Amino acid sequence: MTYNGLPVSTGSQHFDFLNGFPVPSQIADDGKFFYSGMFFQAAT
Repeated sequence: MTYNGLPVSTGSQHFDFLNGFPVPSQIADDGKFFYSGMFFQAAT
């Protein structure tokens, strides 16, 4: 799964890269993911 062209993990936690910097991304059970301090609805 991707969000705005960035890879997003579909489980547990991993690091995406935003402008060359690692940004922690975590998938929540309710289908939303936490990215760079903000919640977005997961685009599936």
